[in-house]
Amino acid sequence: MSIFTFSKNTFEGQLPGEETILVTRKHWIFLVLPLFLIFFLGAMILAFTFWISSFSWYERFSPIWQFILSLIFLILWNLGFWWIMIYSLNTIIITNKRIIENKQLGLFKHIVNELQLKDIQDISVKIIGPFAHLMNYGDIEVQSAGTVAKFFFNQLPWPEKIKNVIMEQKIKES
Repeated sequence: MSIFTFSKNTFEGQLPGEETILVTRKHWIFLVLPLFLIFFLGAMILAFTFWISSFSWYERFSPIWQFILSLIFLILWNLGFWWIMIYSLNTIIITNKRIIENKQLGLFKHIVNELQLKDIQDISVKIIGPFAHLMNYGDIEVQSAGTVAKFFFNQLPWPEKIKNVIMEQKIKES
């Protein structure tokens, strides 16, 4: 399968007869906030550049400042790319047989955790704070009978609905 082929119905390592029910990521606010901070920092640096350009000594040092400015914006661009990459590659896939968590922790560090639906003993949802209630995101904790006792899925959108989807699939599985 090509990297440029997109389908939310299949994924690498899918078992025969396994159907994808839900693919989710962290709540979108956890992508927007860091990107907003990066854009705000870039705007502040540009405002600072316009302010110092009014001084008489600026013309003498402007090539050095432009070089430094280029490095700063290159770093900001890479940080923005990094956040977008980490956000889009960290997924949770719920199928009719299991839950798969893909964690991209860096360019060369990728962890995949799997949990069979038949091994689920308990699911709890934690929505902590007024902002989490307002934006409707929270954490899901899944108690397992497998080798890993608990699975934690943090900052997911609509955690109650995700819990209900998992429970429906568990009931269908048994």
